[in-house]
Amino acid sequence: MEYGDVGRRGLVAAYGFNEGVGVLTLDSSGQANTGTIAGATWTTNGRFGSGLSFNGTNAWVTIDDSPSLDLTTGMTVEAWVNPSSATGSRTVLLKEAPGGLAYALYSAVSGLRPVGYVHTKKDASATGTTAVPVNTWTHLAFTFDGTTLKLYMNGALVRTSNINGSNSGAITTSAGALRIGGNAVFGEYFRGIIDEVRLYNRPLTAADIQVDMNTPIQ
Repeated sequence: MEYGDVGRRGLVAAYGFNEGVGVLTLDSSGQANTGTIAGATWTTNGRFGSGLSFNGTNAWVTIDDSPSLDLTTGMTVEAWVNPSSATGSRTVLLKEAPGGLAYALYSAVSGLRPVGYVHTKKDASATGTTAVPVNTWTHLAFTFDGTTLKLYMNGALVRTSNINGSNSGAITTSAGALRIGGNAVFGEYFRGIIDEVRLYNRPLTAADIQVDMNTPIQ
């Protein structure tokens, strides 16, 4: 199988949304983390080929929990997003935990800038410096190495945030679902198109992220 990112080490989920029909989207990482689509619709206007369009009210993709999605001390989330609304908080990807999250990437929080989150002893975040523009494709990436969070927009590092002292450590693990485009804890549904979602169990470098953002998932 071709992964589109040359089968890079640590890839645990990858969705190119290339199916174009049906209610399932296959995981190209080889980890069999198949997604089930509810409410979202197929579009031929993805970043590379087809993508999924989310209505901002009740659409998401659900990936059942699996051990490969427990990203304890290192992770990267990547996605191409094309939002049609700049208001509210908009989930790109979120791993649910009781009453909260284990890790997440948002295109906007409270109608403002993109944010990446992990929950260790408490929530920690890295926030972008500018808003994600509407009706435009933007590549977002978020990494964590156990102590440092980094947020990238279009391959450029825009924020570094360190977790200090007793709050550093492993990311919370949970049996909660992984969701794309919304979540069952807070709602926070995405409105617009999402494509090329990747999840790694290690932090990628800026160079790795730049390769991925220009390489379709096959």
